[in-house]
This record gives sequence, C-alpha cells and structure tokens, in this order.
Amino acid sequence: MKACRRARRRIEAAFDGTLSLSEEFLLEEHVRDCPRCRARLRGGEALADLLLALPDPPEENLDLERSVAGVRAALDQGDRGLGDGAGERRPRPAPGRRALAVAAAAAAALALGLWLARPHDGERAAPVGGDRPLAAHDGPSGPSGPSGQSGPSGPSDRPASGPAQAVAAVVVHPPLASPLHPTDLDVERLARAQAQVRAHLARAAEDRLPDRVGEFLARFDELAAPLEDGGWPVGRMVAQLVADPDPRVAGAAARYAGRRPDRLVVRRLEEALDRPSVRVPATLALADAGDLGERALARAFWVPELSGLVRGRMVERAQDPDRDPARPDRVPARVVAWVKTALAAAPREPTPRQQALAAGLPDILARCGPEGAEALLGLAGEPLLRDDLVLDALAAAPGAEAALAASLEGRPGAAREAFLLYAVERLKPAGSYEWVRERAWHGHDRGAAALALATFTGVAPVRALLELSQTRRLTDGELLAAFRRAVAVDPERALSAAWEHVERGDGVASGRYLEWLVRAEHGEAVPAVLVLVEHAALPDEGRELALLAAGELGGPEHVVDLTRLLEGLSATDRELAAACLLAIHRLGGEQATLDALADASPRTRARALELCAGGRGPAVTLFHLAHALEPLLRARDRDAWRTLR
Repeated sequence: MKACRRARRRIEAAFDGTLSLSEEFLLEEHVRDCPRCRARLRGGEALADLLLALPDPPEENLDLERSVAGVRAALDQGDRGLGDGAGERRPRPAPGRRALAVAAAAAAALALGLWLARPHDGERAAPVGGDRPLAAHDGPSGPSGPSGQSGPSGPSDRPASGPAQAVAAVVVHPPLASPLHPTDLDVERLARAQAQVRAHLARAAEDRLPDRVGEFLARFDELAAPLEDGGWPVGRMVAQLVADPDPRVAGAAARYAGRRPDRLVVRRLEEALDRPSVRVPATLALADAGDLGERALARAFWVPELSGLVRGRMVERAQDPDRDPARPDRVPARVVAWVKTALAAAPREPTPRQQALAAGLPDILARCGPEGAEALLGLAGEPLLRDDLVLDALAAAPGAEAALAASLEGRPGAAREAFLLYAVERLKPAGSYEWVRERAWHGHDRGAAALALATFTGVAPVRALLELSQTRRLTDGELLAAFRRAVAVDPERALSAAWEHVERGDGVASGRYLEWLVRAEHGEAVPAVLVLVEHAALPDEGRELALLAAGELGGPEHVVDLTRLLEGLSATDRELAAACLLAIHRLGGEQATLDALADASPRTRARALELCAGGRGPAVTLFHLAHALEPLLRARDRDAWRTLR
C-alpha cells in the first residue's frame, strides 16, 4: 500500500511534467506488477489523449473567473437561467450537489486551460540536440542557460504573441506518446546518454572482470562522472542494461548494480538468472547486494550451475570477520534465515541432482555458530535433508552440545525424538544419559532409545538394559540389538559387568546376563562368558552351552583363558571339561588341544583328538569325551589333594 501511494504521487507528477527520470524508472517498475496503479495510469493517459485531441480553440480569450462566477450565480438563483421554461421553479440544490457542480465547473475550466496550452499550428518548438555528444553540463532537461539553471532546450521557430506567448514558455518539445515522460525531456538526449553508459561499462570491464571488481567499479565511476554531474541517473540506467543483449555489457552492468542495490536492481538481477550467459555475474551481484539479494540467491541455489557459487558466498558471509561488533549475532542470524528461505524456495518436485544440492545447506549452518546449531536441530524431518547429513554438520558446529542439551527439555514429538536420539548418539552432551534412559522406558520409540543407551560407556547402560529385559517395554529383538551394540561399543564393560555379577552372587541375574551375552554372538563377549562360567553359581547345563558358544564366537586369543579354565576343573566337572576342550580344539586346532592335555597319558590324548576331530554330533561327542577325560581329571584331583595335605 505504501508503494501504491508513492506510485500515485508519481503518476500525478508525470502528468504535471515534474517527474524526474529516476522516479520515472521506479514508476514503470511498479506499474508493471501492480494492476491497480497500471489501470490508474492508463486511465490518465486516455484522458490526456482526449484533451490533446480537442480542436483548436477560438481566438477570443476565455475569462475563467467570470465563467465560474456565472455558474455560482445561476445555482444561487435556482430557476432563473437554468429552468426548462418560464415560470417553472426548481428546488434549491443540496449543499453537496452544489459543491459538486462547482467542482465540475472548475474541472471543465481546467480542461479548457489544458486545451489552450496546446501548441497551435506552426507553434511547435524546434528540436534540440542533434548528434553531438553530451557535454558535462547536459542534463536530462537540456544544457544550462546563461544563468546556470536548466531551462528550455531551444527557442521556438517564431516568437509567440497573445495567448501563445505563455504557451511558448512552457511547450518546448513535441508532446510525447506517453505522459510518463516529462515534457522537458529530450528522448534523443536520453538515448545518447544511455549509449554512453553502455560504452563506459564495456570499456571499464575490459581486462578487469570477473576478478578485479574494485578496479572495474572505480574506472566506470571515473568515466561516468560527467554524466552524473549533468544530473543523469547513471545507477538506474546501469540497472536497465542488465537486460542488454550483449552478455559482456549485461554482466558488467550486473556487477556494478550489485554494489549499489535497491529493490529494482535486485529484481533486474533476478530476471537475469534466467539467461545462461549472465547467470554467474548476476549471482555474484546478488551476493554483493547483501540482505536485499538473499531471496533471489535462495532461488539461484537450486540451479546446479550456480549452487556451489551461492554456497561459497554464504559460507563467506557466515564467517565474515568484519561483522558488526555491536551486533555480532546479526550475520549468522541472517544466514540462518537465508537457509530457511532456500529450503522454502526448493522445487516441489526436485530432481536427484537438486536433492544432492540440498546437502550443502547444513554445511552452511555449521559455520554460523550456536545459531546454526539451533537451526540444524530444527531440521528434523526435513524431506530434502537426510538426518545423517544434518548430524554431520551438527557435530562440526560450534556450541552444538549446549544447543542439543537445551533441546532435550520437554516432551518432544515422535519425529523430533527420533532425531534427538540420533543426535545424542553422536554428541553425548552433558545430562543426556538420563534423558535417553527415560526415553527407553517411556518414549515414542523405546527400541531406538535402547540402542542410543547402549552407546554410552560404562557398566550403567548394561544394568539399565538388564532391568528393561525384565519388563515388556521392549521386544526381544530390540533388546538383543541393544546388547550387541553395548558389547561392540565398550567390550571392557561386558567383562566388568560379569565380575560385578560374580561379586553379588546372584545366580539368577548371572544366568540372565550370560544368556544375553551368548545371544549377542559377539567375539568380544567371550572373556565375560568365561568369567561367568568359571565363577558364577550357574547350572552345569548352562555353563556347558556357554563354553560351546565361546568356541564358536571366540578366536585364537581366547585359547589361553580356556586352557586355564580346563586346568581348574575336577572330575565332577567332566562334562564341563569336555565342552571346554571342544572349544579349545575349535579355536586352536590340534596343537592347542595337545598343549591343554600335556599332563595326560598318550592314550587319553589320542582318544581326545579322535573325538574332537570326529564327525559326531555335539551331544554324543560331549558324552564320549567326558568319559575319555575322566582319568585325567581324577589324577589332577589326587595331585591337588596331595598338595593340600
């Protein structure tokens, strides 16, 4: 609405002949996009055409004051002079009608005045200018007169007399086709000025663009100084040349206009983005335009040829060392707002290439400090951005941990909770363990929370998972995945938790933990399994199965622990000893088996190797191997008894 009010004032000035050239450009730009103001302008032009088409007036002068006075007198007398017949009396007009009639009479008088102001036949003014170049003092209204003030461009063909005397002082040039142009503007002079601006741009750009922009600007200002001194709106004329058919001139005009931006300039530059030959200089100019060019840059970001350029400029802006010290947060905040604008400007159906371009937006936010970290946390569920890309950028953003810790307050929705759990896995901000633990009990996705819980180090997450295993809050598969991750993330804590169970002496809890370790099927869990088998109060059947599983999950590095365990078993543990020897043979082969039976008789060693290498099933093998190992185990028991005595 404010722009329309300014446009109405400019329309009035256009018909009065007082509109400057720069304001004329602004008006043309506004009416192109505003139907209401365009209709108002076209209506004024139609009225002007009608007035200018009136026939020549009579020779006698018109006394306007006397005419208006006569209308007033007729209205006052009512029926005298205005009735349809003698003796007929009309009612006195209402005050509003009377005022309207007076206004109508004044408008008619004004129209007649405009009619009289038209040049008569033979009173056209002589054209001004010619083909001479513009002098420094030649402005839009013509060369200055003797007194130094702008005046008419030249005398009329013959001296005016009578009523035409006033006309000659006003009408110097032929009336133009559009009342937008002031009546004292020489179109030929304007064309010459525009041609000079175009030539100056081309000359200043030689050997300077695209790299030496500062030198180009200084050189053009030097060349265009005479035109500026003459009153020409050089900046506005340069903005029009952004649409020049010559890409070299259009590119130079764009770079110059970008350093002196306004809304009209930005619109011209945005239109230039549709021209492949001018896209790059137009994008650079929009980047130079600062805040005014941000919306157009958001559109340019999705053009594959321009995306890298826009991204680089926005990163430079986010890391600007010359930001205002009084408002150090202004630049990052503006860049954050720009990223949101760019996401809003994304195509509704982006191509795969444009989807790949979107990955550059989180990287820009990562350069914006704490503001960028907060914005990255707000991108949860953004269709164009993968969560892993956002979290990669978040991990690199300064202040990310503090921003994440602050975002954990409250009860987030399902989508945001999943994103925050993913972020906590990566960053582990202070206080996040308790939040994740609470999500594992009461969250939207308790399985994801359990997986996140397993990424924390120490024994506490293992305890929490064992507690959850006693409830029905998680499925068996979710718990198994969490235990596997817990062992993979911190193998040492699996062993620590095993010793903790041994110290507590809770056979039921130890058996439950052993079961999850075996089901996790992770080689790093074998030391914890062996500790529980050796020291915990567990049923023999469970211990045998755990040793067989250790033989399948472990590696050669676990042979030493298994051999030590075998040496501590007695004749009452012959089935357990058989399972231990099978695990040793599986992990270390024949030599490791012979080393474990170093104190056995040759017959026992041969029989044990035969059974371990045989193709029988595990149950039959265990039965026969237990009987084969019984003499060795009894001999060890006797030796141990003698030692004790």
